[in-house]
This record gives sequence, structure tokens and C-alpha cells, in this order.
Amino acid sequence: MVSDVASVLDLSQGTVLYHLRNLKMDGYVEKEQAGKRWRLIEFPQGILTDYLKKKRKSSPKKRKAR
Repeated sequence: MVSDVASVLDLSQGTVLYHLRNLKMDGYVEKEQAGKRWRLIEFPQGILTDYLKKKRKSSPKKRKAR
């Protein structure tokens, strides 16, 4: 579930959902009909790595706290 992933990665549920929705639009995951579970669609590992690199480059830089 989203809350489990968010907890393990120390991210908010909103952040996890944001990325799951993007992965769904790009065809990497799908949501089960019941709507509570997400499933990874089988594909080569390199595709996911490329996706994450692209997202990292396009995300705004966080400022360090002073």
C-alpha cells in the first residue's frame, strides 16, 4: 500500500502517489481494479533507471537549510 511505501522511504503519501501516477501514465505500473494496490508492469530494469534519472534532472533543486 502507498502508506507502507511512504513509511519505508520516509516520504509523504502525496509524494509517493505523485510518482505512482506518473509511472502509470508512462505505462510502468498499473492500479488494480479495487484501487488499493499498484502493480509493476514487467519491463527491463534500464527503463526504470532512465525514468528516475529524467525525473531527478527535471525536479527543482532543494535549498540547504542554514
